[in-house]
Amino acid sequence: MHRSGRFAVSVAIATLGAVVGAFACSTFRDAPLAPNDGGAEGTAPDDQSAGDGGSPFAVVNAVPSGEALTAVWGADKDDVFAVGTNGVIYEYYQGSWQKLQPIEGRDLEAVWGRSANDVYAVGIDNGTGGGIITHFDGTQWTDQFEAPVPLYGVWGSGDSILAVGAQGMIYGQHTESPGWTMILGDAGLPANPDVPSSPDEPILWGVAGSSITDFALPADRDRIFHITDAENIIYLDPAVDTTVSFRSVFGVPTNPESYLFGSNYFGVVWLTTQGPPDAALLDDNLYQLFQDRSPAGASQLFIYGIWGTTTQFLFTGDEGRIYSYSAGPDVFAPVPSPTSSTLYGVWGSSPSDVWIVGQREIILHGALPGQ
Repeated sequence: MHRSGRFAVSVAIATLGAVVGAFACSTFRDAPLAPNDGGAEGTAPDDQSAGDGGSPFAVVNAVPSGEALTAVWGADKDDVFAVGTNGVIYEYYQGSWQKLQPIEGRDLEAVWGRSANDVYAVGIDNGTGGGIITHFDGTQWTDQFEAPVPLYGVWGSGDSILAVGAQGMIYGQHTESPGWTMILGDAGLPANPDVPSSPDEPILWGVAGSSITDFALPADRDRIFHITDAENIIYLDPAVDTTVSFRSVFGVPTNPESYLFGSNYFGVVWLTTQGPPDAALLDDNLYQLFQDRSPAGASQLFIYGIWGTTTQFLFTGDEGRIYSYSAGPDVFAPVPSPTSSTLYGVWGSSPSDVWIVGQREIILHGALPGQ
C-alpha cells in the first residue's frame, strides 16, 4: 500500500526573520579560465565531439582529473553558471566559459538566481559539515549564511528564496528582510516512518515550483513533499518499493502543481492531474514514466538532472545517461551520449540551447532531440 497525507504548517515566507549579514568574500567574475583547465585539451578518451555516435550534444569542456560539476542554471543564453565540488564555479559570459578561482573545502550542490546579477549557490562546508549559502551580485561571490545541516537545493519565486537540505530543513529569505531564517522551526519536515531512519532524514535534495505557495521537494527514501498553499504540505509515500530514493525535481513550465522527479533505478515519476494513459499510478496523481532495474547496482544509479519545456523534457544521470520524454506522443527514449561520465545538471535557455554538466568538470552543449 502507498500512503499520502496532509499536515498543517506555517510557511511564513513573507515575514522571514532577522538579518544575517554577509560575512565572507568568495571569488570574482573576472578570474579567467586557466589555460590548462577545460577546453578541448582536457577532453578524456571516452568523450566524443558533436555528431559522434549520433549524439545531439558535444563536449565543450572536460578536465580528466577535475572536480564534479553538480548543477547548472542560466539567467539567459548569455549568462550561465555551473557549480561543483571543492568550490568550483564556472560562468558562461560573453560567449565563453570562464573558471573562477575556487574556494576549496566546500562542495556546491545547487545554483539558482533571479538574474545574472542576483545568483545563489548552496552546498556543504566540508570543515564543519554544515551548509553554506553564497551569492553573486554581478561582480563577486559573497557568503551569506551558514546552516547547521548540509544544503542541497535552492530556488525562489518573486521576492522569496528557499534553500533546503538535510533533516528536512528549509531556510528562507525575503527581500524585505534579507537575512536567512528557518521556515519550519527546529524540527524540519518529517521523514517517512516506513523506511530505515538515519540522522539526516529526510534529505531534501532539491526544490522547484511555480510560486512560493506551490513548490515540491524530493525527500530521499520513498517520500515527496508538495506545498499547495501557505498552510499545508502534502506528502506522498508511493511505497511500491521503499528502496526508491527521490533525488531531483523539475517544475513543468506554465503548469502549476505539475512536477517531474528523478530517482535511483534511472527512475522518473510525474506528479500531474492528467498522467500518461499507460503509466503506472503510484500514488495520488503520481505516475511512473520510466525505470531501468537491469544494470548492475541499479539501486545506486540515479537521474540527477531534469529540464524541459511544457511538453518535451531531458533527464541526465549516472553512466552518462541522457533520456528524453515527449508528452504529446508519450515517448520516453534514450538519447545518445558523448560520455560515460556521470551527468548531474541540465539547463537550457531554449530547446536548441541546452547545457549539461557532470563529473570531471564536463560541460556538454546541444539541443533537445528533433531541434
